Amino acid sequence: MTHSRVRRLLVRTAGALVLLVAPLGAQAAAAPSQAGDQRAIITSLSDGDRDVLQQAVDAQLAAGKGGRQTAANEITFPDGAVLVLPLPGQAQAPPWSGDHRRRTVRSPDWKHCPTPVSEPSYYCFYADRNWGGRRLQFNLFHEDAAVYFTDYGFRDQASSWVNTARGLEVIVDNDPGDGQWLMLWKEPAESLSASVAYDNMADRFWAVRQ
Repeated sequence: MTHSRVRRLLVRTAGALVLLVAPLGAQAAAAPSQAGDQRAIITSLSDGDRDVLQQAVDAQLAAGKGGRQTAANEITFPDGAVLVLPLPGQAQAPPWSGDHRRRTVRSPDWKHCPTPVSEPSYYCFYADRNWGGRRLQFNLFHEDAAVYFTDYGFRDQASSWVNTARGLEVIVDNDPGDGQWLMLWKEPAESLSASVAYDNMADRFWAVRQ
């Protein structure tokens, strides 16, 4: 066998190795978001449920703007808002992974909308009635500019809500397409609602001091 022949075989073999290794590397790169999440609710999931959950997270990442996966079932956006997805087979999203060290109870049940001790309290929107489905949570005032749900892949999807904050009111609007925004509902401080009259119509909101 000539040296040139050997070189060709080595190149082809190396090329085959690259083709085989590259997909494995791509899978490993996607794993840390779940592998690094050691909560019992995540580690107890089957491989099939993990795949289903990751597909749901990927779909939400594609639908929103600038979000990054920060836990197996969570996406954090540049402004600090967090979208928490329910686990496969569950109707309601579990508590936020960042909530376990700071939670205090001011009500019998805030439907997993965080109520931290030292930081501004949260207000949350839910994709399903009765506080079910995905939960989108915020903890900032938004008085100078409205917040658009499309940036979070959540436009026309809010069906229930919680406002745990003191001294903050949330005002939710709809865009009917004629340039005239329609107010849908208000969320007084420290209140919640299992349903809304204008289901799946919320396009933006303001969070203002009362």
